[in-house]
Amino acid sequence: SASGTNLLWYTAAAGGTGNATAPTPSTVTVGTTSYYVSQTNGNGCEGPRSEIVVTVYPQPTAPTVSDLAYCQNDTASALSASGTNLLWYTVATGGTGSATAPTPNTATVGTTSYYVTQTNANGCESPRSEIVVTINALPAAPTVSAIAYCQNDTASALSASGTNLLWYTAATGGTGSTTAPTPSTATVGTTSYYVSQTNANGCESPRSEIEVTINALPTAPTVSDVAYCQNDTASALSASGTNLLWYAVASGGTGSATAPTPSTVAVGDTSYYVSQTNTNGCESPRSEIVVTVYPQPTAPTVSDVAYCQNDTASALSASGTNLLWYTVATGGTGSTTAPTPNTATVGTTSYYVTQTNANGCESPRSEIVVTINALPTAPTVSDVAYCQNDTANALSASGTNLLWYTAATGGTGSATAPTPSTATVGTTSYYVSQTNANGCESPRSEIEVTINALPTAPTVSDV
Repeated sequence: SASGTNLLWYTAAAGGTGNATAPTPSTVTVGTTSYYVSQTNGNGCEGPRSEIVVTVYPQPTAPTVSDLAYCQNDTASALSASGTNLLWYTVATGGTGSATAPTPNTATVGTTSYYVTQTNANGCESPRSEIVVTINALPAAPTVSAIAYCQNDTASALSASGTNLLWYTAATGGTGSTTAPTPSTATVGTTSYYVSQTNANGCESPRSEIEVTINALPTAPTVSDVAYCQNDTASALSASGTNLLWYAVASGGTGSATAPTPSTVAVGDTSYYVSQTNTNGCESPRSEIVVTVYPQPTAPTVSDVAYCQNDTASALSASGTNLLWYTVATGGTGSTTAPTPNTATVGTTSYYVTQTNANGCESPRSEIVVTINALPTAPTVSDVAYCQNDTANALSASGTNLLWYTAATGGTGSATAPTPSTATVGTTSYYVSQTNANGCESPRSEIEVTINALPTAPTVSDV
């Protein structure tokens, strides 16, 4: 532009034809271009030409920038670019630049473009560089489950459903570890562990909390050792506790909810083990039950006994200690008093006896057979009569193994039949029994021997 009237524009200092229309300089090419202008007065006189030098300075290059990516809710920094006298815009064209670099908002997922120019010493502003700021969504927190262990269990490394997991010991802060922790089960209580996952954009999720609870072990069940005698009928073992589990070994193995019944066949000690489990499913230490099987003593040494009917019997006897007497082969209650057999009835009766050792174990029963043999009948006899001073014969009776007595009871029998004396007038009784093959002596038969007096001699006269 120029200040004057009736302006004429030229491209050369002299010559040429002036143009009333002012030229518009081209800014495409850097350098200096001269334009000339004159004015004409009312008389039509044209004045000298004035030179206008138009200088086109080079435009600076756009600043060097890099696109940025943040994870949602990250703390963002003010944008930056490589250049001088930067001006920041929120649009690609137009607007008013700010010398203060903007700080992106990371609250909302998506992409936002920012623009920046630089201005050189000639005041020329460069083209705008675009900075694309991407706010990437956070992945969801990993899926986790609370875990419970019993005290002193062997724990496994924690796990979570997610990718590129990072493990923490605090809800916030700290440095995550890619190695999942293995909880300690030594101490009863609850400990929180935290885990996040990171997506392909490098965005870390919120942390999920895993509560690891270490439950206390119940105490070992209360038990008592058990003792049996060999071949006793054993009962199932018992213990004081809840949800009992029975084992044949002190550690390892699989517990059974069914209490075992010890075998009493073999003499010796056998250990059984039992634990109890509380409502948390924690199993206690095992209690040991020692089952002792004592040897059974041998049956007492006995001998069968035989009596004759109505004999006076003695109490039975056996060779052994702490004897117990029974009337049946099994069952019943033993008596420490030996029985005395009844001999009134002919026949056979069995009695049984055991012995008990220092451990209180009772032996098998020994059988004593008591036989009551029948008595033979009394011998068949006939009374005898003699005249005084007759020669008598030895007495006789019909029977076997005869024994002769001078009294109805008592005395000692003689196998030799007596010969009565006929010297004295009167009646004398003799007694005889017979003995059978069982050695049983019959009742005594009485033989009355009568000695009759002689008559006096006749009265006579000599002739």
